[in-house]
Amino acid sequence: MRMKKAVVCLLIVMAGWLVCGAPEARAQEAAAPAAAPAAAAPADGAIVPAEGEEEVNRGSGGFLSVVVGSGALGVLLWIALFGSGGAAVYFMVDCAITIRAPRIMPQALIDNVTQSMAEGDVLKALQNCENEPGPMANILTAGFSHVEEGYDVIQE
Repeated sequence: MRMKKAVVCLLIVMAGWLVCGAPEARAQEAAAPAAAPAAAAPADGAIVPAEGEEEVNRGSGGFLSVVVGSGALGVLLWIALFGSGGAAVYFMVDCAITIRAPRIMPQALIDNVTQSMAEGDVLKALQNCENEPGPMANILTAGFSHVEEGYDVIQE
């Protein structure tokens, strides 16, 4: 549970960082006009504004201006995009925590069933499966319940 809270906090911090913009990027944006030479030659293929036209600075504002500038539908789509990304990260972490081999196949169950089968006692093996419920116990119980019908039926 502690891991899930940490992941949620990390997602909130990352979302805030994206929305507000990184401090380094803002510092570079603020310093860029002062450091640029006044009469720089345009690069090949660059669009140069004609005389009397103002140059539009499209790079300022950060990520938040992109989200807000995309209109109401765009804002909803950005929210859905980040929400689905957050849900994906949550489910990956949740599955990594809850789905592990010791939880799916408990070693105590495997040892008890192996010992019972070595003794030839199928009923004792079924009792062990009932005592420790889980995915492996369900599979073994399904196989052991058809032991009288033969090996081919068990495999199916």
